[in-house]
Amino acid sequence: MARVLKFWLVVVSLGVAAMGAAADREWLTVHLGSERIGYAWYETIQPRSLGSIEEAEVVLDTKALGDPIKLRAFSRVRYGGDRELMSGEYRTESGGRTSIVQIDLEGSTLVVKANTAGRPQQMRLEIDPDLPFTSDAVNYLIALKERPSRLKVQTFDSTTLTMVQVEVIDRGAVTLEDGGRTVPAHRYDVEDPRSPTQVFVTPEGKFLLARGPLGMTMRPATEEEATRPVSGGPSDIADLSTITPNRPLQGRPDQPLTLRFVGLDRDLPSDKHQTATREGRDVVLTIHPLRPTGKQPLSEVKGQDEWRGPGPFLPAENADIKLRARLCNGRLTDIHEAAQSLRMDVFRRMRVNAGIGVLRPADEILDSPEGVCRDHAILLATMLRAVGLASRLVSGMVEYQGRYYYHAWVEYWDGKDWIAMDSTRAESHLTSRYIKIAHGTVADAYQSFLLAPERLEVVKEGS
Repeated sequence: MARVLKFWLVVVSLGVAAMGAAADREWLTVHLGSERIGYAWYETIQPRSLGSIEEAEVVLDTKALGDPIKLRAFSRVRYGGDRELMSGEYRTESGGRTSIVQIDLEGSTLVVKANTAGRPQQMRLEIDPDLPFTSDAVNYLIALKERPSRLKVQTFDSTTLTMVQVEVIDRGAVTLEDGGRTVPAHRYDVEDPRSPTQVFVTPEGKFLLARGPLGMTMRPATEEEATRPVSGGPSDIADLSTITPNRPLQGRPDQPLTLRFVGLDRDLPSDKHQTATREGRDVVLTIHPLRPTGKQPLSEVKGQDEWRGPGPFLPAENADIKLRARLCNGRLTDIHEAAQSLRMDVFRRMRVNAGIGVLRPADEILDSPEGVCRDHAILLATMLRAVGLASRLVSGMVEYQGRYYYHAWVEYWDGKDWIAMDSTRAESHLTSRYIKIAHGTVADAYQSFLLAPERLEVVKEGS
């Protein structure tokens, strides 16, 4: 559930970037609802050589699931004389963990070197030659001599270590109403798959306000105002990101459930767990979780080879992970029993710590078994792959005490179907209280999972 913090980090970055090419350091306060939860600053450095260096830092101090969560993220991106990317450095600290990422451009390839808590990862990413690269989409558009009404750019996501395409839409002159004031402004909508954001600037291009999901805002401030200690109010990012249906669920969790997302601007997946149908602006979702029946020998499971073996954040070849996974499975020959054995090992081993805002690879999670649902899922998916099974990550929501919270779990391939399981709970199978939003790699599952319907209605409980 603490994955939602990453969205706010993205939102803050967008707000910081919109402050323009500042000669001196500019400051922002970051607010969640009516509470200030942190600050950010941005600065553009003009070195003696051609080009520019853009530096920014975000510091957040809030809580998730009742646990305090502190996060500090610094970035430095260097551009050449024609605004072409040269290199970048990113450093994120949270919950006693540090993630350091270095990127360098080699031709049309981005060389990425990452290290989280001493666990190195390295990869090469292809850059789209037809899209400009920038860490500040709004400012890039403002700086153009001839501004299009829509501009698509690409940027680097230092959390999932992937490239992301972002579109900026120029909405033109508007009247901004905020905090009792009414001022003329220019609005830009940033269609970022990680976090859609509205940015407002003055007619001259000076930053006024940024609005992100779930009531998060950023405002200009002095350094003294920005760095003043936060008050530590009651806001909890896990609670504020929930969705409450129009009436309480009363049916049995093992029976089908039909929901209507009114005014949902994204589609949901259909598979054996759920069926999603678009009806105009709404999405109707019927959840009917798949439960395996019968035995399925491990030796007979074939297919889905792309989901086997190591991947980013899933070091399935790690010797310690392979050993633990094999010891858990012992002499089990049925795939469902083997998968459940690994699930229960993760369930028993992991401790809850919602204060870690850094995305961690599975070997670090194994050595320091604490975290939230995302950490459970990454470790379990890696252990499944370590014994040769196909697995993928899932993001979604789960109902708890009348509200739907963002959540993460895992699916494994049994030769016929993808079977879901949740290592944060003792129950072996998912119920109809789980809503699936996305699945796949770390980037597929965790980069774009936020839902923002106008309301959620309970249509039918039971068959």
